[in-house]
Amino acid sequence: MLLAYVDESYDRDFYYIAAAIAPQDVWDELESALDQIRARTAEQHGLPADVELHAHEIMGGEGDWRPLRGKHREAAGIYPAALTAARDAGVKYVFRGVDIGRLNARYKYPDQPHGVVFGTSSSESTTTPAAPATLTRSSSSRTRSLPRKSTAGSSRATA
Repeated sequence: MLLAYVDESYDRDFYYIAAAIAPQDVWDELESALDQIRARTAEQHGLPADVELHAHEIMGGEGDWRPLRGKHREAAGIYPAALTAARDAGVKYVFRGVDIGRLNARYKYPDQPHGVVFGTSSSESTTTPAAPATLTRSSSSRTRSLPRKSTAGSSRATA
């Protein structure tokens, strides 16, 4: 069985979703690697050992990440370690998005961006199948958090 952690990002112009997909054993392997990253980071910067890996909090030095406020180089260094662990574990990614302005210009009564991106809209012609993508060192995404079994705010779906 595959598990997917889904996150969304949007503003008034664009709507995106990202899904990180892998079997349970891959998530278990990744969780172990992320625990090591959290432990190392906690020791180096005085953070709780179970700190959540949320990009907004890390880069903004908010919440449990307050000790990293203003330490942008240190905060940014956490990303490569976590993303490398996910890549090495075999996590696959799907990214989909829609340009809301173009969607509204194209259709008199456009479907909601959420439905278009998830492929649940009534206008099948507005969606195309998404293919999984493998994370590479040069990849970047607009997702706001890394997958974690107990992460609040992320959706977990099974396939």
